[in-house]
Amino acid sequence: MGNLVQMKTKITQHELKGAFVCTSLREVSDIMCDYYCDLAEMKHQVATTLVCDLLFIDTRVKMLLVKYFKAISKLESRNYTPSSQIIWRYDFNDEGLEEFGEILQEMTGLSFVFVEVDRSDEHFLAAV
Repeated sequence: MGNLVQMKTKITQHELKGAFVCTSLREVSDIMCDYYCDLAEMKHQVATTLVCDLLFIDTRVKMLLVKYFKAISKLESRNYTPSSQIIWRYDFNDEGLEEFGEILQEMTGLSFVFVEVDRSDEHFLAAV
């Protein structure tokens, strides 16, 4: 009689949140490396989510993100099934960040969920 093995599905979530410029490259790299390592080590035993809630990113950070997302795409293609989801949050007034997310999705074929947010209230509350 065979043994039934039930695997637990673990969910991990990483966040890339805030504004990033060239001085933030190390922080962005650390977050993206942790995300990549979770995908590489856990394979299909884990559902991994990356929440990108960006206020601003400069050109150098964009170039770095393109490299990381391409590497994640290659890793997923070797595993044959997607194991990650990217939640791409952007302000409804920021067409540049929305478009950059769409470009990343087209370039990589990764699963993106686009979430439009209204940050006007957040700025008001932060100023009070």
